[in-house]
Amino acid sequence: MSANNGGRQCDPAKVDQARLTVKGPCLSDTLYKSLRLLRLFFRYDVLGGTNLPKGGPSLIVANHVGSIGPVMLFFSLPLRFHPWVIADLTDCRRSPAYLYQQFVRPTLHLEGWTGRALAKLITTVTVPLLRGIGCIPVELHSTWTGAAFRRSLFLLMRDAHIVIFPEDPALVMDPETNMYPFKLGFVHLCQMYRDRTGVRLPVVPVAIHPYQRMISIGPPQYYQGSGYEEPQVISFATRLYELVRSLYLQLPSRSRCAAPK
Repeated sequence: MSANNGGRQCDPAKVDQARLTVKGPCLSDTLYKSLRLLRLFFRYDVLGGTNLPKGGPSLIVANHVGSIGPVMLFFSLPLRFHPWVIADLTDCRRSPAYLYQQFVRPTLHLEGWTGRALAKLITTVTVPLLRGIGCIPVELHSTWTGAAFRRSLFLLMRDAHIVIFPEDPALVMDPETNMYPFKLGFVHLCQMYRDRTGVRLPVVPVAIHPYQRMISIGPPQYYQGSGYEEPQVISFATRLYELVRSLYLQLPSRSRCAAPK
């Protein structure tokens, strides 16, 4: 249920550096740590934990696996991070319809009045929670989401960790992993950060396998391109996709099977 809108078309000039503001409340450390206690019930085994950065900033790129992936990262990674999520989920007005179409009806098999009422009820919990943990809303149907890039840059400049699930469901799915090729927006974010700081942003590849209840973390990668030229951007996005796919396939088998979407 998190955003995978990486944006194949992007105009970095639209990022207004004077408007790097963050809206919405963030959870207190006490409440955040209280929620993290639930990891005792939901936590996955983590391989390659030493590859996580000891400090910020960083960009974590992972496969999506539906609504499971973002939740499992929250409970399993020893980092406080800000994930990109579909903007509908952070909007009290739009969230019920989105939850009904994407979760209640296909997953819980509830339709009509009952399903819509449940979606509204879920919204009363999920919207304030997603806002509270500092999620970054990304407009699902927009090719350019300047607000998400502005907020991400603001947080990265303050040594935060950003999580993006950049799969593009419009492309062909890999049958071995159920992964889709990556969109390009996260690469643009790397270059924007370098433009502003002169420093390359570490990008950490992460593979989530829900059936094996494992998460594998690879070593940080760095975008070596000299700008926003499409061949360089596509090359790095493809490289990260292949790394995440490889991490997924190399996980120790516990009756290996593809992740559900």
